[in-house]
Amino acid sequence: MKGDTVGETLYSAKWILNTLVSLTKIYEDGWNPFIESDLCILWDITSEKDIIEFLIENDFLRMAEFTLKISEEPRLTEIIVGIIGNLCCEKKSLDKLVQREELVSIILSLLSSDDKETLIQVLRILQAAIWDISKNPQSLWLKKISDFENFGEATYFILKSSTSDELLTPTINLIYLISEVELPEESILLKNIFDIDKLIISICESMEELIGQNDSGHSEIQFKVIENWLSIMFNIIKKNLLVLSDDETDMNIQKINAVLVRVLRPYQHLNNLIPVEENCLSCIQECIKMIFTFEQNEVFLDFDIAHITIQLMVNFQIAVTENEFEELDENVKHAYENILNCWIEMLKTSSKEQVKEILKKFDIDTINNIIKATNSFLNISESCLVKLTSAKSEIFSIT
Repeated sequence: MKGDTVGETLYSAKWILNTLVSLTKIYEDGWNPFIESDLCILWDITSEKDIIEFLIENDFLRMAEFTLKISEEPRLTEIIVGIIGNLCCEKKSLDKLVQREELVSIILSLLSSDDKETLIQVLRILQAAIWDISKNPQSLWLKKISDFENFGEATYFILKSSTSDELLTPTINLIYLISEVELPEESILLKNIFDIDKLIISICESMEELIGQNDSGHSEIQFKVIENWLSIMFNIIKKNLLVLSDDETDMNIQKINAVLVRVLRPYQHLNNLIPVEENCLSCIQECIKMIFTFEQNEVFLDFDIAHITIQLMVNFQIAVTENEFEELDENVKHAYENILNCWIEMLKTSSKEQVKEILKKFDIDTINNIIKATNSFLNISESCLVKLTSAKSEIFSIT
């Protein structure tokens, strides 16, 4: 029996070869449940390195190319692309694949497929290709992906039209990987592939779909996709691909504001902060960092952002003062300091009328807490304090 097994596995070489022969006869015999079952088993076992090497040695990529050319069955296409995705976990297989120009073209063209399951598998291959580029800027994958004209449009379409978390999440992950790639000669892969304005609007719309109108906190998966989104936005800003504008009609800034509001909204409620989770704290910190970056560059921030930032400051102030946080205590204090800095910057750059608009949403006790927190800030200017206290007086004299 050992003589029929592949490498150190217990899988039969004869069975695999028979399955591959069946694959080459699909155009004659047609698609049926038996070949589907066998191909699914083959897909499963390609998690084994020895099986991957065996398939490459037996010219699976050529068979896959032929099959994808003639396939009219979405399930067959999904399985074949899924097997290729597993093969791409090995560097040698990824290098073999990129040398097959027609097969790579077919895979890239499937980025426009209307079949969700196939798209998910295509994204796996593309993620492996981007990883290869990030490790080796001379990778042949760089030219293949850069030269594929429909990459951007296909990606925008997925982001704007899909309602599937299973599809949107790996798409955002792929964009994150692309945004992290550093190329020589100041070339920026993100800019080479995408129209940045279209990308920002599309990815922000997909984030609104993924996060929803949630007031009870975020799941582990949501935290991960938020982390990737924030990294993409910071990379875009760092690479000077986004014009930081104080124009309130700027659609990019509006969309980013809307996502920040959705991410931070649950933490207006103190009960969503206690007990504090490390990923929650990190998420809040990064959002505040982006808001602070916008403030320093005089970017337009709507009142919702201001309200949430202030409520977060008050919540953290209460929690730190009353020792509600037993764990991550120093990190919580650090987060509170960052939020306070953010509010002070907001106060500096806002007119008294704008401060009044911001404060109107809060009751007298909350406003008093805001003033208390502001007073605790070292080197707070007299003009900021006057602006704040006079805004309070005008609100309550009108009331």
